[in-house]
Amino acid sequence: MVATRNSLPPLVPASQRHWTSPRLDKDSALGCVLVAEQPSCLGKVAFASLWLLVFAIPWEDAVTISDFGTSARLIGMVTGVFGILAIVERGRVRRPSPGHFLMALFVVFAAVSYLWSLYPEGTLTQALTYFQLFTLVWLIWELSPRGREQKRLMQAYVFGTFVSGIDTVYLFLSHQESVYQRYAGARLDANDLGLMMALSIPVSYYLLIHRPLDSIIALLRRFSLRTRKLMGTLIHDAQRTRTGYAYRSQGHLGRRLGAFPGASLRGYWSEYVPGHCEPCFG
Repeated sequence: MVATRNSLPPLVPASQRHWTSPRLDKDSALGCVLVAEQPSCLGKVAFASLWLLVFAIPWEDAVTISDFGTSARLIGMVTGVFGILAIVERGRVRRPSPGHFLMALFVVFAAVSYLWSLYPEGTLTQALTYFQLFTLVWLIWELSPRGREQKRLMQAYVFGTFVSGIDTVYLFLSHQESVYQRYAGARLDANDLGLMMALSIPVSYYLLIHRPLDSIIALLRRFSLRTRKLMGTLIHDAQRTRTGYAYRSQGHLGRRLGAFPGASLRGYWSEYVPGHCEPCFG
């Protein structure tokens, strides 16, 4: 059947057409999936305990509880309880990824290997460790679905490495070796501490490159202003000290030469540095 001119729909100008907005409606099914739900009070408490657990991992051996274990173990148990309660309150779980199934299969295989292990006690201990790590991964998957929560957990880990790192520097300065010519803070093994520090380097770099550029510029500006103020004070004090020494120890020529270096440096800082450095920071 051939379409005739009268059977064609009328042409409507583009300016008079009704264009629908591509924005998703919150009432639609797809909108409900993409719009992130706000966590409840119990969910916030569970995430706070998870943040504290990630923060305590890099220095877990620093604080130990007699007949129980490390402080990280206690925080982990509290985090597990709050995490399960938050998931039950929410009424649903996130769909696992293929990586979760592979991790669960590895944990099950490690537990089953107890049957033919030559060292059953050690195998059982290692299987429990694998189960705890799998539980931690599952809690992170459930309690931090968005990138903002994931970055906060990365920050917690980096902050935790500062604790063990500062303690390591203190032990080095006080000449307290963990083993021969090796220093490790927070009562950690030197190899484990080195691995934790190595993992924190790419995490710190990731957080740095994803930091807003305006905040980095503001941070550099504050650092520049404080450095200028400190250097100006030091130069002023050095000028006064040098001038006073020249007046006391030398004659008229010595007084002129003693006052010259301080005046030159102060003039260079007050005229050259502000005019060339401030535009670089805003």
